[in-house]
Parts: sequence; C-alpha cells; structure tokens
Amino acid sequence: MRTIAVVLFSLNPILWGSFYAAGKYSLTFADPFVFSTAELSVAALPALVILAVTWRRLNFQIIRRGVLLGSVLYAGVLTSTWALAYTTATDTAFYPAINGFVAALIAWLVFRKPVGWVTWCAGLMSVLGATMLVSQVAKGGGHLLGDGIGLAAAVIYTVYIFCADELSGGDKRSLLPMFAIEVIAMAVLSAIATVASGHAHKLSGASFGNVWPWIIYAGLATTFLPTAISIFFQRYISPVTVAFLYVLEPVWGALIAHLGLGETLTIGGYVGGAVIVSGAVLNTCLARPGADSVKDSRGMGFGELILATPLLSSIVRPLAASVGHAFAPSRRPATLGRIS
Repeated sequence: MRTIAVVLFSLNPILWGSFYAAGKYSLTFADPFVFSTAELSVAALPALVILAVTWRRLNFQIIRRGVLLGSVLYAGVLTSTWALAYTTATDTAFYPAINGFVAALIAWLVFRKPVGWVTWCAGLMSVLGATMLVSQVAKGGGHLLGDGIGLAAAVIYTVYIFCADELSGGDKRSLLPMFAIEVIAMAVLSAIATVASGHAHKLSGASFGNVWPWIIYAGLATTFLPTAISIFFQRYISPVTVAFLYVLEPVWGALIAHLGLGETLTIGGYVGGAVIVSGAVLNTCLARPGADSVKDSRGMGFGELILATPLLSSIVRPLAASVGHAFAPSRRPATLGRIS
C-alpha cells in the first residue's frame, strides 16, 4: 500500500502544478477572492454527494477535524491565488520546492525527532534548486509582494501536510465524511471571505468570460482529487516523505506554465529543476521508512505539540477557537499519541 500511496502522492505535484497556469489565466477575468470561491464551489459539488451518502457517520469529532483541515487548506489556496495576482505562474510554483526542507525543520525543531543525513541533503538540494530557479526566471513579471505571499503559501501547505497526517488517522470509516466536510468548509469559508471583502457582486457567469472550463478543472483536478489523495493515503507514508514528493511541483508548474502561458526558463532554471528532482528521488529512495516520523519521544501528536509551542500556539489558537475549539489543550497523559 505504501507503494500505491507514493505513486498517488507523486500525481499531486502534477495536478497542483497545473493550478498555477489555470489560475493565472483565470485571474485575467476575476480577482483572487472570486476565483477561489468559484473553483472551491465546483469542488464542493461532489463533496456534497459524498456527504449525502455518508451523513449517518457524522459526529462532532469528524466535523471539527474536517473544518480544521478545510480552514488550513483554504488559507493555502487563497494565498497561492493571491501570489498569482502579483507574480508569474512559474515564480509562484517555485516555492513549494522548500516544503521538504520546512517539513524536516518542523520534525527536528518542533517534534525533536532526529532527521537523517539523506533527508538533510535532499532538503538542502531542494533549497538550492529553488534558489537557482527563482534567479533564472527569464520572462519576469515577478514581484516582491507576490514572492512573499508565495513563500507563505508554501509554509501553509507544509503545515497542512502535518495536520492531514495527524487528523486522518483513526477509523477509516470516518475518512469519507471528514473529507466531504473539509472540501465543503473550504467553499463556505471562501464564500464568507468574498462577501466580507465586498466582492460578492462579481460572482456571476458573465464575470468569468471564457474561463469556466479552467475553473471547473481547478476545482476538480487541482483541489478535489489532490485533497482526496491526501486524506485517504496520508496514513501510509510520513509527512516528510510527502513534502519531498511535493518539491517536484515547481518543475511541473514551470513546464505547464511554459506550454500554456508561454512563460520560459533559462538553461540555469532547468538545471535548478533537475537539482530539485534529484533531491526528491534521493529522499524517497534512500531514506529509512519511519525515520522521519513526526511523533516526538513522549508520543505527543501534532495537535498537542503545536499547543506546547508558544509561537505556533499563538497562530493556531485563534483558528481553533473559530472552529469549535478543535485543538483544545489536552489534559491526558503525555504518553497518549493522537488527539481525540
């Protein structure tokens, strides 16, 4: 099953890599709030069907986990879309290359887990490759603000990987309704943000010109399907391995942006992409299974660890309060693993 999970997670960078070209083109007709709401509404349609079939399995725990995952992932989707509004699709796609390195740092600094030399080498290769790619964008449009937002999106997606790893454990029967709640929560949050920002009047078919096919593609192929893969197969491989598989996203993003939008790289840019691929292959093939687990020596899960870390707690607590105190401080002994 681990091999199947690796294959499916290797598909996600291709799907997400195509998001940047589809999003960049669509933003010529719609702003980031409106585009996000439209594509997430499309993704919510099959999720509503799943919820209609599995609603009897719902309980408060499943709902709060789904809402929490949807909140984190929506933050990633919105920041990625905003980055596209200020810089090129190719440039925005570069930043997920640091996911593996960020995940290794989280495992080492936050969870106090030893990280093997293979993982460190792969992480440094991904950072080096990303640096080469960013410095070699031949046809610009890059903007410091867009780059900063793109970097923030990459960090949020890495946090989401750890959240998915923690919250997708437990009874397999809960995964389908939790997945449906997650996608629906993203659509609801996006609609609320669009209304609150005063852009609701732009949510009409006429506002999107001829980009509805791209919006439908973004909703189903770059949101619904990758999210399903994350929820149902995350349990079979570690977050750090997943993050390193995702560093291939900039390579696919650059290729698809070149084919679809005409954005190009120099030879140095393609060399940087090759370095990223090499780092991902190195970690996936040589790292010891289980060596990059995110459980700390006391058996604490991600939810408990994040509350024990002051900086992360200051960020997560307001979000948790807004979704029903999903990460309330645990009073259980530290030997217990996953949050309930």
